[in-house]
Amino acid sequence: VVVYLHGNAGCRLDCADCLQLLLPLGITVFAFDFTGSGHSDGDFVTLGGNEVHDLRAVVTHLRAMSSVSSVALWGRSMGAATALFYAATDASVSCLVLDSPYSSLYELCHELVPMAVGNKIPRFAVNLGLRAVKSTIESKTGVDIYTLEPVKFAPKCHMPALLVHGEKDSFVQPHHTRLVSDKYAGPHQFLLVPGDHNTRRPRFFQDSAAMFLSKILRDGCDGPTTLAALAASPSSPSPASLSLPSLSLLFLRFHDDDLDSLRSARAASARCLSAAAFSTYGARSASLSARHAAPASRMYDVRGR
Repeated sequence: VVVYLHGNAGCRLDCADCLQLLLPLGITVFAFDFTGSGHSDGDFVTLGGNEVHDLRAVVTHLRAMSSVSSVALWGRSMGAATALFYAATDASVSCLVLDSPYSSLYELCHELVPMAVGNKIPRFAVNLGLRAVKSTIESKTGVDIYTLEPVKFAPKCHMPALLVHGEKDSFVQPHHTRLVSDKYAGPHQFLLVPGDHNTRRPRFFQDSAAMFLSKILRDGCDGPTTLAALAASPSSPSPASLSLPSLSLLFLRFHDDDLDSLRSARAASARCLSAAAFSTYGARSASLSARHAAPASRMYDVRGR
């Protein structure tokens, strides 16, 4: 099962691209609304601080199902940060796809405040503003904004990971994901792709992510380690010098045997999607109670904790 984790101001429907990629490969996609987002109850979004509790409830629910053998996480922006917070505490997560996580909310605020105001603000003034709102945010949400630093959780994550960021992202700038990549403990690849924070990711990345997940979840392969060895071989470019075309070729070369079957399955994805039931589930008190069953994809609400 791949659990899709949406970003700030997003919802469970953001997983649409994942459905088209993964359902034809026989991989179940589980999507839900974080508390305070979509159809879920709650007044506050905490950029991963409380969302990690929602994710823990979801994974606990999945682990209790006999039909679930392994769990992977695919997160974007806030969802990617949440995935890091959770994966650092659960080594049984099979792998991660991390799309544009921020490295530190504190540092992100120092970048965004001057952009919003339109002129350069001294760092000490931003610090004063953060201190002024810190106690209010903590009293209402229980989250200390100074602790929201996914980069500090990356060294505790040892499962394979695929990290990606849009090269023109001016909201969460690419260096955030690069910092996370530099600190990440497990085997991983970092891709810089065309686009900004909300741009649909290019096809070569989508195919690479699909094959990465398929190899690990369905075939039990150690994909990133194999890719790292392949990249380090004399016939392949080193990871530090990979360009977009060469990295695409690297993934295609690694997955050459599967590429034709992926394309054939993609042609049938419309039929798979039309047959998939999008069911709504509820969660209260850190548990999920099923109302309807969905064979291929599942859509959930998280209502409170």
